[in-house]
Amino acid sequence: MKRLIIISLILAILSLGLTSCFRVSIQAPRESEVSIVSEYTVLPQFTLKKKVWYILWGLVPITDNTPADLIALSKAKKVRINTYWGVDDILINLITAYFTIYVNTLEVEVIE
Repeated sequence: MKRLIIISLILAILSLGLTSCFRVSIQAPRESEVSIVSEYTVLPQFTLKKKVWYILWGLVPITDNTPADLIALSKAKKVRINTYWGVDDILINLITAYFTIYVNTLEVEVIE
């Protein structure tokens, strides 16, 4: 039993490292004049985040994978967009990787 648990944990960790199919569509709300700024532009005023869920190892998004709703909520003119795996995402993915379900974080930093 102990060997099965160890093998399961190793397989879950390996499956996290082998998934790289996530796709985020960078779109702004219709009729908005939003600019995406570079990484080295001034510090953001505030940050909005959301979780994006995928099935089939990241091939099919379950939730909306665009930042358009966050941009509309912020009413920003300039934004910087990041995607990453946070610690919470990794912990969730360790459990849900067995069912081919993955999550990552989409972040919109509002510049002005």
